[in-house]
Formats: sequence, C-alpha cells, structure tokens
Amino acid sequence: MKNPADTRRITLARRLACNLPAWAVARASGMTTEALEEVMLERGFDELVSSMAELMAMEEQARLKKLFRIAQEVLANAIVSRDPRACEFMLRQTELKRNPHKTLQRGLNATIKAEMAKAERARAEIDAGTLTPETPPPERPEPFDFTKQPTTLAEAIAACEAAAALPPDRHLDPVDARLYRAAGALRRQMLREEVIHHGVAEHEAAERRNVPLELEEVEAIEAAQVAEHGRRMARQEAEKAPKPAKA
Repeated sequence: MKNPADTRRITLARRLACNLPAWAVARASGMTTEALEEVMLERGFDELVSSMAELMAMEEQARLKKLFRIAQEVLANAIVSRDPRACEFMLRQTELKRNPHKTLQRGLNATIKAEMAKAERARAEIDAGTLTPETPPPERPEPFDFTKQPTTLAEAIAACEAAAALPPDRHLDPVDARLYRAAGALRRQMLREEVIHHGVAEHEAAERRNVPLELEEVEAIEAAQVAEHGRRMARQEAEKAPKPAKA
C-alpha cells in the first residue's frame, strides 16, 4: 500500500540532498518553509538525506553496482516474507525476459539522475537571480477533460499531447499498473535499506578511528619521528658550525 507521507518524505530528502536551499525545496514541494523544517526535525530524516547525498556523489557505475546489491537484498527479503506483490513483480519481469534487480536498479538510478538535473536547473535560476524566495509559484494548468470527444484536428492533437504527459503509472493494463506501483514500493524500500547501509558504514568508520594502533604501526610512527628529529638536529648543527672565511 502506498504511503503518501512516506513518499513525500523521501522526495523532500532527495531534494535536500542536492544542496538546494530549504526555501527552494519547500517551494518546489508546495509547502511552507516552516512545514519543511518540521519534517527535517523528524527522527531519522538526517540519515535519509545523508544517504541520498552519498548516492548522488557516487560515480554512476559505482552507484549502479550498489543499487543492484540493495535490489537483490530487498527482493530476497520480500520473497522470504511472502510479499505477494513482490512475487508477482518478479514473475512479470521473468515473463518479459527482464532482470527484476536491474529493473529496480535502473528505475531508482533514473529517479536520482532526474532529481539532480532538476536541482542543477534550479541552482542556475537561483544564481541568475530569476528564482528567489519571493518568486511566486507557477500556476498549475487545468486538468485535461478526457471525457470530451474531440471534434477538430487541433482538439485531437491536444488530447494526444495531454495523454503523453500523463504520469507513467497510468498504464492501460491494470496488472501493469499494479506492478508499477509495486516496483515503486520496492524502490522506496531500497532507499530505506540504503539508510541502514549508510549508518553501518559510518559506524564502522568511527570504530576504525578509535581502534588502537597495531605494534607495527606504532613502531613505524616512532621510527619516522626519530628520523625527523635526527634531520632537525643535523640542520641545527650545520647552522652552528663556523662558516669558512672568504678568500
């Protein structure tokens, strides 16, 4: 079942991970800056933004490799827990001769790249001064009336253009529409799994910084310090030595 609050939370984290100002993220999300700040104070939101930023900072091949591993974990967990939508998704991908892990990997990678591209455009507008906190939000166009039968060529073209602009989850096949939503839920689970991966990696890095040095490392550091002390003493002796008189 799609959770709108969870989806919006992930979208906000994705936009903040692009280093956009809070007011620009709030404006793009149709909310006030105060409401965004309340979300930013929620437990675990900082970790979500941090893990998103890490994914965006990666080279694309490294990011794809990581997303593929996470997709494998998420699908394996879904199958073990007997998630019917995940099982149906995998069967449908097999029928289409597709790798379900690559489908999730590429879908999430495309979402991340699209968010980064939108952030670049927004930053360019901010730098040019055309986008400021005082800029009014664009007016939303009126929804197209698909119940009206086109009577002219222009109306038929407009209907085709409106249909092409529909979100990609508007599948005509109800099975494909249901499985598209299932894939979206799996991609959101991948992001939650990435937060766990990111937290574990940071914890391990912190532990490595606090681990006492091995004996060989201590000896190497001491040897380097002794050598540096010897060089320093040699320079001091050379400076104290009388200089030969000029002929």
